[in-house]
Amino acid sequence: MLKPRSYLLVSLLAIAAGVFSALPGNAVGLSIRPAYLRMAGPAGNLVVGEFLVTNITSEPAAYTIRPPADVALAAQPAAFRLDPGASERVGLSYWSSGWRAREVDVLVVARPLQGSAMRISTGIRYPVEVAAEHGWAGVAFRGVLLSLITALAAFQLWHNRSRSYA
Repeated sequence: MLKPRSYLLVSLLAIAAGVFSALPGNAVGLSIRPAYLRMAGPAGNLVVGEFLVTNITSEPAAYTIRPPADVALAAQPAAFRLDPGASERVGLSYWSSGWRAREVDVLVVARPLQGSAMRISTGIRYPVEVAAEHGWAGVAFRGVLLSLITALAAFQLWHNRSRSYA
């Protein structure tokens, strides 16, 4: 059996893990919040989510959002320009389908606007989980489980009643 001090330690570790998992993703010239995006909704419906891109450099930059080609994920806006310290909300949308959750990487690329002999850009592979929720599956499972428990209880009552205690 765990001691009360152990419960406290486990609680503090869980809180710390939650705080650190919400830290932003950073690269040179670019910050994204939250660090992870989960998009889930009923199967067959449009699901939307958003994240915040911030220019953390001292010069303006152009940003491009590139969703993976194998997932029907749309980004709005897909390209934009940010001044130093400015932020832009980027919306993602997709039609939920399938049976399982899937994690994909959305590429967020930043490149400086000032021309130079060598074009250097930086980017982040932003993790996005897309999932379809099937509400009827949970209801069906609970219904089957409740039916089994009811049948087992009825059998126990019938079996105990038919015994003779002589």
